[in-house]
Amino acid sequence: MNIEKRFPCVADLETAALRRLPRFVREYLMGGIGNGVGVQKNRDAMNAVELMPRYLAEADQPNLSCHLLGRNYDAPFGVAPIGLAGLVWPRAETILATAAKAHNIPYVLSTVATASLEDIREVAGENSWFQLYTPREPKIRKDLMGRCEQAGYDTLVVTVDVPYQTRREHDIRNGLSVPPRFNLTTLCQIMGHPPWALHMLFSGIPRFANLERYYDQGLPPSRSKSNIQQSVQFIKERLGLHISRGIFEDIRTDWPGKLLVKGVLDPEEARTYLALGADGIIVSNHGGRQLDAAPSSVS
Repeated sequence: MNIEKRFPCVADLETAALRRLPRFVREYLMGGIGNGVGVQKNRDAMNAVELMPRYLAEADQPNLSCHLLGRNYDAPFGVAPIGLAGLVWPRAETILATAAKAHNIPYVLSTVATASLEDIREVAGENSWFQLYTPREPKIRKDLMGRCEQAGYDTLVVTVDVPYQTRREHDIRNGLSVPPRFNLTTLCQIMGHPPWALHMLFSGIPRFANLERYYDQGLPPSRSKSNIQQSVQFIKERLGLHISRGIFEDIRTDWPGKLLVKGVLDPEEARTYLALGADGIIVSNHGGRQLDAAPSSVS
């Protein structure tokens, strides 16, 4: 069947995709925090945006291209980072990066992706950006940025709106941990979605490809721990940092390329980041996943 007949719009694609996923994966992907108020505010604010049509234009076709950070893109959109995308579908980061390259839009790879920054740079080329969840140890932070520079990344996206670990009740309720640990609840959900289960079986449990080399750095040997145990300990104890003014200035000094700040909502704070050397601001409330009471990104 023709793909356009099967999926006339994005909503049809979304419905079909969500049917393939166990509940704990669906809610990890789609859910917010608390009562989901932030997610709903985002949707409502987006729906309230109006576009004024004007028809006395000289061009027969609209031009959707844009010039951003010294490069031309074919559309004013990009692929936002998502952690643990390989849990949603194997090789998800590579699939999205390939599509971004083909359509000439930016692709932002998460620090907690299941594909390495080096591999994605080869796939997406100059369309690839790297999103930094800042490690607490300066040595690891500098090494991550050094790897980005060596791989050829030009744009670094520093996420500032996750200063502490958050508590997402739907993940707790569904038995999902990050990285995933499979219990009776999750196993029952998996059994009800055989295609997803088979794909995951052949690809293996997702791993944080960008972080594995740092698990034992500066720590006593932990050979008895599994990769999952090491990743849990690293993320809990050593990843995620309150980005103070001083730390941001250090990042700006160490990073030679374009520097964007993701997660800013307050106009005054945005001006401060620009004064400290940021090249741009990504206005975001993290998809309503960090603070239920935050304003919507659009507002």
